[in-house]
Amino acid sequence: MSGHFDKYGFEILKPPVSAFQGKDNVSSFKDDIVEARVQDYWYYDDDYMCHIYDEEDRSLENEWQKVFSKWDRYRQCVKREKLKALIKVGIPMNTRPELWRKLLEFNIAMANTKFSYEASVSLLREELIFLGVTEFNTQSFETILSELEQDKEDISYKCLTFNPQFLRQIVLDVGRTYPTHFMFSMKSDEGIEGRASLFRLLAVYTLYNPEINYCQGMSYLAAMFLMQLEEKDAFWAFVSLLERRKYLWGYFHNVLERVESHAKVFEKILNRHLPRIHHHLNKLEVEPLMYTTQWVLCVFTSLPCWDTVLTVWDLLLLEGNVVIFQTALAILKVIGPSLLKLHDTNRAIKLLQNIPHCV
Repeated sequence: MSGHFDKYGFEILKPPVSAFQGKDNVSSFKDDIVEARVQDYWYYDDDYMCHIYDEEDRSLENEWQKVFSKWDRYRQCVKREKLKALIKVGIPMNTRPELWRKLLEFNIAMANTKFSYEASVSLLREELIFLGVTEFNTQSFETILSELEQDKEDISYKCLTFNPQFLRQIVLDVGRTYPTHFMFSMKSDEGIEGRASLFRLLAVYTLYNPEINYCQGMSYLAAMFLMQLEEKDAFWAFVSLLERRKYLWGYFHNVLERVESHAKVFEKILNRHLPRIHHHLNKLEVEPLMYTTQWVLCVFTSLPCWDTVLTVWDLLLLEGNVVIFQTALAILKVIGPSLLKLHDTNRAIKLLQNIPHCV
């Protein structure tokens, strides 16, 4: 990776010179950026980074190796709090893949199914060749799938195992998923392969679970796993996240029924812990479903600080979906003072959907 990407693989974008005109100092300019996120922010200096530990600190890496060597003990309640404390301190980047494998336990799912990821990818490629496209040429792919959708009586449509309707939506969403990350950027061969990998993973999941098929938001979850794991492992991690009750089971079922029910639960939690903010949002007629849906379905990947995103995911994989409620409450606690100053519904929703860098 070149020096144009940060440690997480996101492109570093610098501001035009004109952006600093009229600013007394860089610091004051930073405060004006409320809609930035770590892969899109204008990079100034190390002080603006949100890392919570020194990546060069090998003592942490050694500590995690000790944890892995006694993993069965750390899974039990007696050591669980220490594991949680370690996660909050920070996880070295080359340690996270192993931690996620152990927390998700997707090897159990792999061992108890006859479903083959490799065989499904082969079938997908056969059908793409039949259509005259590949996973690497998404532009022509989208056009052909659109034509197939319009003529569902076409023999090509009827003989396909993979539903063109879902494949087309996946193609569209893959193009919108972390476009500034080197793994999914159209600017490099590596990015084109990353997009193809993301497409394959999501397409195969529609075959694995035809009840859910594909829903918008899934591409961000799958891409998170591809950033940490090899494609096959990322697929089974994705399956584990979506289909274990501890995590996101039901979130993409039945027209987001569980998301709606959890939004109602969160409203009660908000009223109990932050009654003033709850009352203010009620006055503005801003209901939790208006802003928590994006947070939940993308598991907070829209937060501006990538360290925060990764820590939320680490804790989610350890403790389950209770972390979603805790994170949502923490966000509202941090941005609460700003929310209370707003008396316009649209501005309040905009703030909730574009979380500032202070979170």
